[in-house]
Amino acid sequence: MSNDSGTYPPEGPTEEIPPAQGEEEREPARRSRAAVWGLVLGIVAVVLALVGILFATGVLGGDAEPAATSSPSEIASATPSPSPEDTPTEAPAESVGAWADDTWGTFTTVSQNGSGDAVVELPDGVTGGIVTARFDGDDDAAFTLTLLDASNAPSGDPLVDATDDYEGTTAWGVADASSARGVQVTATGPWTLSIEPMSAAAELPNAANGEDDAVYLHGGGAATLAATHTGDDAEDRFVVAQQAGRAFGGAALIDVTGAYDGSVPLAAGPSVVTVRATEDWTLSVG
Repeated sequence: MSNDSGTYPPEGPTEEIPPAQGEEEREPARRSRAAVWGLVLGIVAVVLALVGILFATGVLGGDAEPAATSSPSEIASATPSPSPEDTPTEAPAESVGAWADDTWGTFTTVSQNGSGDAVVELPDGVTGGIVTARFDGDDDAAFTLTLLDASNAPSGDPLVDATDDYEGTTAWGVADASSARGVQVTATGPWTLSIEPMSAAAELPNAANGEDDAVYLHGGGAATLAATHTGDDAEDRFVVAQQAGRAFGGAALIDVTGAYDGSVPLAAGPSVVTVRATEDWTLSVG
C-alpha cells in the first residue's frame, strides 16, 4: 500500500520498545523465589528417601519384617569343605596280627583229642602257627609233641617234652622246622590239641605269668623285659626268645636253668615272643 509519502509502513530503523516501568525491578525477586522452591523440593526429596529407607529396614512400620541376615551356620556352609580326594590320609599301620598272617599264613583251627599216641596233620601250605595242648597224666607220665616233615621224619626240637600234667602253648616255624607237615603225639593219658594261625596268639601284655609254655605277639616299641623264674635245679629250664620273622633263628633273650630274676632288652615289634618253662614265671614290659 502506498501513500503520498511512500511505502507503508514507512521504511527506516526499528525502534525498540523499552520494558515497562518496574519490570527490571521484579526480575530478581522471581529468580529468588525459584531458588527457594528448588531448595524446598530438594529437602522434601531427601526426607522422603530417608522415610523409605526406615520403612524398608523395619525401623518404621510395625508390620515390616527386618531384612534377612545370614546366620553363622549359613556363612560356614557357604564355605566349601575339602572333599575326601583333597584331604591327604595316612595309611593305617599294619596290626601285629595282620603281620603274622602275612608272614605265616592263616587257616581254620584244627582241634583234636585222644588218649595215647597219634599223628595230627598240619594244614597244607602253612609255614608256622601255634599249638595249644593239655595233658592230664599220672606223675612221671610222658607227654611229647614232635614235628614231622613230609617224610614223617622228626623236624627240629620237640614242641613239648613233659613228664607231668601240662597246659601250654608253643609255636612252630618261628626259628626252624617251617617245613613241618604233622605233629606226632606221644602220651600215656588223655590229651587235647588245638592248632591255630600265629595271629591267634595273644598280644604281649605289660605283665604276664604262667607255669608252662606261652606264645605272644609283640607289636610295641623297644622296651625292657623283666622276668622271674622259680626253678630250683638243672632240669628246670627257662627260655625266653624273640623272633622277628619266619625261621629267624635268633639268639634267645634268656636261656637259663634254675631260678632267674633279671631284665633284658626287648626289640621293637612286630615279633613273636616265646616262653619255654616248667616252673612258675613272670614277665613285665617297661
